[in-house]
Parts: sequence; structure tokens; C-alpha cells
Amino acid sequence: MRETQSGTVDLTLIIVDFFNNYSCKATKSIRFGSEIPNQLIENHKKKYLDMSSDEEVLVLLEGQHRFGGAFTGLTITNQRIHYCTLKKSIFTSVLQWWLKGPKGSKVVADLESIEIAKLDTCLGTSYVGHELRINDEILGYVRMGNGILYDQDAREFLNGLFNHFAQHGILDREVNNFRRT
Repeated sequence: MRETQSGTVDLTLIIVDFFNNYSCKATKSIRFGSEIPNQLIENHKKKYLDMSSDEEVLVLLEGQHRFGGAFTGLTITNQRIHYCTLKKSIFTSVLQWWLKGPKGSKVVADLESIEIAKLDTCLGTSYVGHELRINDEILGYVRMGNGILYDQDAREFLNGLFNHFAQHGILDREVNNFRRT
């Protein structure tokens, strides 16, 4: 690992190592490095992504909303995790536009844990999102996949990456094991 000018840990090498050694099923929901179209990055910047000049997008979750629902996003740069969520509420499935959750970013090296936890369908049977937990706090839901279906491979990939961070001393602990519900 190398440090950036601001003294934070540069995640580039550890993320590249994870991508090069990832042996599970690939997912179309996760984009990496040069595979991320600039137009997609610009779309995320319009919605929530506020990077400093020394940040570079390395991993981007291309989650899709359903039928005009609210946007969610997750981006990992060489320093931080950026997110845009839906609120965790029983009404989220029907009132997404009014239940936008927190947006923000956190320096990954300053965190104890990051995980994509349980999914929720709220008041319906269609997929709303998975819990984004940072330091055991549920920030809200992020969507993975298209429409009413979710992308389990994206969840497994992200949690694998977060475990990789923990195994290399970036995070304090690995992901909790949640049931596939």
C-alpha cells in the first residue's frame, strides 16, 4: 500500500489485486477502472459523487432503479467509498422519491467495517435494495441489478472486496455473514 499526498491510504493496488484474483461469477453491475465509461462517472457525479482532485474512480456499482424509482449508487475510489441510498423504511417500495436516503463519502482506511447486508422488499414483493452498513450503522438501501430482480453476484463481489480490505489491514474486520434474504 502506498499513501497519497494527504496521508490517506491508496487503495489502487489492493483493489487491482482483488480483481486479478477474483474467481467467482462475474457481474455486469460492477465496473472497474478503465471499463467505466466517462459518461457513467459523470452521471454519478450529477447524483452524488463529489471527489477531490486526487481521487480516481476504481469500482462503480451500476445499480438500476425500477420503473422510474429513485437513483442509488456506490463508488469506490483510490481513497473513499461514496454512496447514495434510499431510506430504510417500510414504505420505500412505494415512495422512493420521498424517501431518499443519505449521500456522502467516507475514507475507507478510517472505517472499522463496510458490508452489503440484508435485502428488503418492503411493502411489496419487488426488490428495493440491500442495506449498506458502515461501522455497523445502516445508512440505507443500495440497489444492485435491474427492475424487480437483484444481482446476488454484485453483493458477493462487493462483500468479497470488503473482506479483502480487512485481510490487508485496511478495515478492522470482515463482513458479517447474512442470510441470502
